[in-house]
This record gives sequence, C-alpha cells and structure tokens, in this order.
Amino acid sequence: MYFKDEISKYIFYLVELNGKLQMDFLEVSYDLYTNEKKANKWYKQIVKKIHPDICRHPKAAEAMQSLENLYKGMTRK
Repeated sequence: MYFKDEISKYIFYLVELNGKLQMDFLEVSYDLYTNEKKANKWYKQIVKKIHPDICRHPKAAEAMQSLENLYKGMTRK
C-alpha cells in the first residue's frame, strides 16, 4: 500500500482495518501482551504520531481511541 506519510498509514491501520490484518500491519506480537514495557514503548511510539493534539488528520481522534482499546487489551488496564 502507498501512503502520503507515516501518520496516514497508522490512522488507516487503526480506523479502517481490524482483526489479524490490523494486528499484522501494526506489528502487534505476543510479546506486547506479555511484556508491559514493550507494549508501553509500542503505544508511545504511535501516540507521538497520531495524538489529536499533535496531528491534524480528521480521523486522528478515532485512531487514538482504537489505539487505546488495543493498548488496554494488551495491558489489561
């Protein structure tokens, strides 16, 4: 797939995809579910790009919510 920038790529993966395909593109691995430090690093790396306070993309808030849901599932918080 071709994306204008990395932000658009992450937002597409978080908003338009789901299930295994979404997990594959976001590079979600078993490690992220068993190692909270790795999950936190993965989460923060993406947040820096898509957080609505930083990103002007119209779907940034929706992507952020999807990311938070994935992260909560990983950390069970």
